[in-house]
Amino acid sequence: FASSIAITAPVAGFLKEEASRSYEKKNLSLFEKEIKKVFNYLNEAKTISANFVQTSPIGDVSEGKFYLKKPSKIRWEYLTPNRIIIILNGNLLSYHDLEMNQLSFGSADKNIASFLVKEKIRYDDPDVEILDIAKVDNILSMVIKILSKQEEGNLNLVFSLDPVELIQLNIINPSGEITYINFTDAKKNVTLSNNLFHAQKFSK
Repeated sequence: FASSIAITAPVAGFLKEEASRSYEKKNLSLFEKEIKKVFNYLNEAKTISANFVQTSPIGDVSEGKFYLKKPSKIRWEYLTPNRIIIILNGNLLSYHDLEMNQLSFGSADKNIASFLVKEKIRYDDPDVEILDIAKVDNILSMVIKILSKQEEGNLNLVFSLDPVELIQLNIINPSGEITYINFTDAKKNVTLSNNLFHAQKFSK
């Protein structure tokens, strides 16, 4: 399972508008088939690896590798412009600046991306609220609030539908500022070593 999704200009414009606009309650039953399809994908994906391009709210661009392994493991490996590794493993979050070889730790309890590495992801979970959903062509965009982490903002998950693939993860902070993360060359259920998710300083 591997692909690289080319997002056309009209679809890209739709995604930007969809991630940033205000939310009005929609009739989710109109999208029941699509919702079940993407949540089945999230539950079937025990691991994911992908390349990513991240654009910050002020336009700074970073590139790197993304790794996910259930339960409770995520690795963001930034390759440019700065080499940084951020690991979520259970309740522990580590931040490793490779250029300075500085390693720090914090709590991952409020990290909203941890939603993706739950053993079972349910759209009818009482902790999950789908704020908005829209579809254009083969693309489904869904804005999700995690009630136990709502002070951290919302997640905008964007999927291709045929085949189903997570192609974008946008983080909308409480001020409405958006960090866009685009995935390419995503591979599902590949073998990933647990060592990828252990923070370790390098010897000089």
